Formats: sequence, structure tokens, C-alpha cells
Amino acid sequence: MRPDSKLWSRVYILSPLLGYVLGIDCYQCYSFNGMNEKCEDKFRTDVTTEHLIKRDCFYGYFRGTYCIKLLGTKKDGSTILVRDCSDNDWGRHCGDITFDFDNGKEDIKGCLETCDYDGCNSGNKLITNRHIIWIVSLFTGIILRM
Repeated sequence: MRPDSKLWSRVYILSPLLGYVLGIDCYQCYSFNGMNEKCEDKFRTDVTTEHLIKRDCFYGYFRGTYCIKLLGTKKDGSTILVRDCSDNDWGRHCGDITFDFDNGKEDIKGCLETCDYDGCNSGNKLITNRHIIWIVSLFTGIILRM
């Protein structure tokens, strides 16, 4: 096989992986006191939620690289659930959280979680997808040695 043929075969094989590094698709919705049932935990199978996915999340000029899920209770006792995109990995934190609303900041008692793969802030428990990352890395290494 000619050297340039090898290069193009690698590019062809690896090109589907570009979608995984170009941006992230996250659920984007808000629910206050359970008023948005399509956003609430758990997502019901009889309710369509695909329209809640924000494609290629942007923060200014930069693509979001993480999804977030915030679930908590405000000082007045009302509940809040937020699913959105972020450009920061905030990890996982439960306790007192200051949330920045459009009309100001508010203290919430609850949990905030971030994750880094498409749709990971759904109604199911957030999990890290390390196995897929490991398999893709292994596959890429094998392809590059060809």
C-alpha cells in the first residue's frame, strides 16, 4: 500500500470520531416546583424530550465541553431543576450552592453534577463513560500503527 493511501485510510476511519471532539450536546431545560414535567427526573418514556437537547452548546465564541445538572431547594422551599451546558468542569458538589439567575444570585441546597458526553445530563443518574473513552483510545492507537 502506498504511504499516501495509508494516510487517507486512517483519515477516513478516524473522521467519524470528529463529532465527539467538536462539541457536546446537552439537555437544556428548567423546572421550578415540578412545573416542567418533560425536564423532571426521571424522564418519562411516554414524553418526547429530544427537543430539549441543545446541539453544539456555545458560551460566547467557545463551544461548551460539559453538561450540568442542578437539583435543589431554594430558601423559600421551592424546588429547582436545571439542565444546561457549561464550559467548566465543576465536578460533583452537594450542599450549599449559589446559583446565578438572570435576575440575581440565589442560594440553593442541593446537588450540582457535571459530565462530558452527549446527553449525559438526562433524567438518569449521571455516569462517567470511561470505558468508551478507553476503547476509542485503544482503537485509535491500533489504527495509527497500521
